[in-house]
Amino acid sequence: MSVPAAKAAEGLAVMSAQVTSSMARALEPRLAGIMEQRGWSRPIPFDAFKASSQGFELFLSGRSREDYEKAVDLFARAYSLDSTEFNALFEMAIIEQSLEEWARADSLLARTNALRPHMSVDQTYFLDFLIARNRGDHRAAYDFARRAADRWPGAVWEYDAGYHALSSAQPALAARTMSALSLSDFPANNARRRSRLALATRK
Repeated sequence: MSVPAAKAAEGLAVMSAQVTSSMARALEPRLAGIMEQRGWSRPIPFDAFKASSQGFELFLSGRSREDYEKAVDLFARAYSLDSTEFNALFEMAIIEQSLEEWARADSLLARTNALRPHMSVDQTYFLDFLIARNRGDHRAAYDFARRAADRWPGAVWEYDAGYHALSSAQPALAARTMSALSLSDFPANNARRRSRLALATRK
């Protein structure tokens, strides 16, 4: 199918309201790397994809707690539009963890864990990573992230592995894990990640 760029959204919606990862890469190149590195490629309804992509953008560019709370609402909308879109639940948990709302994240992860029988292997893997991180088990979270980085190379998992190595008092391991990363891998407004990278690698 060929449609003008301005009509891309309508053209995708016509195709049974399904969006594939290749179309997502074409429409949202900035977000595609994150989706790719997390191993997400399942088609989802267009409206759910749109809400998720808006949530991603707001979370990545957010400058306030209010921005992050709005991102949670967008991911909640994505899940309401497609109850099999477990990745939206994962993102909600990640944001709650970023806000250090551990109890809210724990409640959300418990709800998500109940859906485990309906998840893919990759999704259960990511869920276990988030659960380990939420309970403060940095060594287990490192192991999950390191294996994921080997499977899906890139800044997303390499940072997570390095962060959890640093948090489990393994600074040398953190430095090696993050050695290929640079401050340019993260938005200027993401001061927390940039400062952790600088701490681990002295960059």
